[in-house]
Amino acid sequence: MKKRNWVVLGAAAALLAMLLPFLGGFGTGDGTGDGTGDGTGSDQTQATVGADGKPVSTADRARDESVEVVDVLIDETSYLVLQADGRRKSVPLDELVVLITKARGNADGKKARIARKESSVLNAETSLEKALVDAKIEPSAVRWIIEPVK
Repeated sequence: MKKRNWVVLGAAAALLAMLLPFLGGFGTGDGTGDGTGDGTGSDQTQATVGADGKPVSTADRARDESVEVVDVLIDETSYLVLQADGRRKSVPLDELVVLITKARGNADGKKARIARKESSVLNAETSLEKALVDAKIEPSAVRWIIEPVK
């Protein structure tokens, strides 16, 4: 090969190496998660029902079962809340705000701890931040984890 071809090839490889993190890496990109579940899918397929037999939402349960601090992980556009059994459950934004509002808070007054995966979408973070402001939740009551988690 001529010297010029090697330079062009090297420049293309360097450009690809710089853009690869922004493109999501190699692969088909059709994965559904990190693979840590047990495969039963019980959290997603069974609805909680009240004494009257009607479905009870997460927000309704939060009124009775407030926690000290709500642990949230933003993954792409999903808000994953840590449950008592150690699993994470996807919760809609409006229900998440109710959970955080009802949280008792820890000794430092924090009601929520919010982290994000590298795959989180900025719009999901800003939507949550706006919803918390609209719900009059003090910024000091929320701990935002700056570094993305894996």
